[in-house]
Amino acid sequence: MLDALSPFITLPLIGLFVGYITNVVAIEMLFHPKRPWFIGRFKLPFTPGLIPLNRDKIEGNVSRRMTDVLLDAMAKKGDNDQIFSLFNAGITKFWLFDVFLPDEKRKEIFNKIMSSLLETKETRQTIARLLIDQIRKYDLDNFEASVRSIAGESFQGIKFLGGVIGGLTGLVVAIIGVMI
Repeated sequence: MLDALSPFITLPLIGLFVGYITNVVAIEMLFHPKRPWFIGRFKLPFTPGLIPLNRDKIEGNVSRRMTDVLLDAMAKKGDNDQIFSLFNAGITKFWLFDVFLPDEKRKEIFNKIMSSLLETKETRQTIARLLIDQIRKYDLDNFEASVRSIAGESFQGIKFLGGVIGGLTGLVVAIIGVMI
């Protein structure tokens, strides 16, 4: 009787183990290795890991999206009030502006500056370059630590799900094996 149940125990356990380990390896391959590995002059596939390999693409994508979000927020009238407050506080430091520039004139100058900034392609490119420069200062180890702290529970769920799917696959294989 125990021999008949053996495949229904061992195959799901093996599947559970393989599914779990596969997902652990897949998650690690996101971040590691940091550099390509070679055997002789041949580069091993999947080295470096996904994030180190695509770092430039990630930086470019993030900087473009952040630039779009920033400039779109600046283009909205409601957000301009906060930006105008910053502008106003900055020019108030110079007593000449405070004395000779009434509020409505300040607002007019601010609106002209904002529209000229928002209309030029160079503004987007400059902001994107500044953001890329700042993102590049954030090394891969810090980025990995940030992602792991944010996605830690999700990563555990992915590993668990791999084990569950592997276990179910082992059970299906055992059932098919008995039926044949």
